[in-house]
Amino acid sequence: MAVKAKELWRKRFGHGIPLFDISKNDGNIVILLNDYNETEDNIFNRLVLLDEKGATIGSYDLNPEFYVSDLKFAGDYIVCFGAKDEGAFFQMFNRSLNLAAGGLLDILGDSTRIFVKGHDWYAYKKTGNYKKLRCYKNGLLAWEQEVSGESYAPLITISGESELIHVWMGQKSESLSKISVMGFGGEKKCDVLVPAIGAYSSFSSKKITVIGGDSYTPQPNPLTVYDNSGNLLFQKQLRIETRSVFVSKTDTVFVGLHSEYDNHVGGIIIFDRGGNEVADIDTKNWAGGFVSVKGGDVVAAQSGDKLLLFDKNGLHLDTVCDVQSFSPCAAGANHILTKNMHLGKDKKDNFDELVLLKVVE
Repeated sequence: MAVKAKELWRKRFGHGIPLFDISKNDGNIVILLNDYNETEDNIFNRLVLLDEKGATIGSYDLNPEFYVSDLKFAGDYIVCFGAKDEGAFFQMFNRSLNLAAGGLLDILGDSTRIFVKGHDWYAYKKTGNYKKLRCYKNGLLAWEQEVSGESYAPLITISGESELIHVWMGQKSESLSKISVMGFGGEKKCDVLVPAIGAYSSFSSKKITVIGGDSYTPQPNPLTVYDNSGNLLFQKQLRIETRSVFVSKTDTVFVGLHSEYDNHVGGIIIFDRGGNEVADIDTKNWAGGFVSVKGGDVVAAQSGDKLLLFDKNGLHLDTVCDVQSFSPCAAGANHILTKNMHLGKDKKDNFDELVLLKVVE
């Protein structure tokens, strides 16, 4: 399959663009304009809704006391999630940017992200001395259940396209931690054991679960892959820390690497379901933030100032340059939304530009 990414447009908005998303049908784009990273104040705090050509449909000025940490399309709504008044706060808007709902959630300290599954969005919290897992669905308390865990045990990082969630249940021994693999509705799938380490990134397809480790040190870090019944498929020691993991529709495992100590160290390693190495690309920069388009046939990954495209089996297809972004890219049906963050010698020279790409054959 001869596939490439065609750049449709780049656009600046005169402010920083810390967060952005694109709807699943490619028809709408929402961005947050905010200069906090430059000015350390939150006075300018605006949502802007765009069409696929980059034209402004509407805007909404958020309260300066609302510090947004995640922005997502969920069904017919746009969800802003973050912190306000020392608590977690959300606001939901329709596709005309009319406010539909909002309120405080008791989850601050456990999560700065929301997770979208289908038309719904979820946020999770460990409570009751970390013995209960609480789930909020579309801003309302959906369920709460008892979970095991001897110590601080938050939800671990998962990709936005993951089929399941993963909850760290604490260390079972000096060398092993237990992670519970669950559906978004709280249904238990299995428990798995992984090497005890500082942090994790994880992803589940319909068949397998991948968990990568990050020790926060420049040394080999573990990758563990199970099927969704809890049977170990393979383990690897990677050359550096894991930034994010992903599984394609063929259960090909993509791993983005980074280093806490050197921005010029990183890359992408790809394995098949049996643990055989498909590719090891030294991008000499952090890598991760995987998304898929074209019905899952194409996988994209951000790495420094580049965006790399692969087919579902890990074959490298194309590379897009001049798209420096620490934010994960966003994917619609056939489009990828990212940005180019220009850092000048003086803050006055800094700018963000939004970049829309279309994956074409």
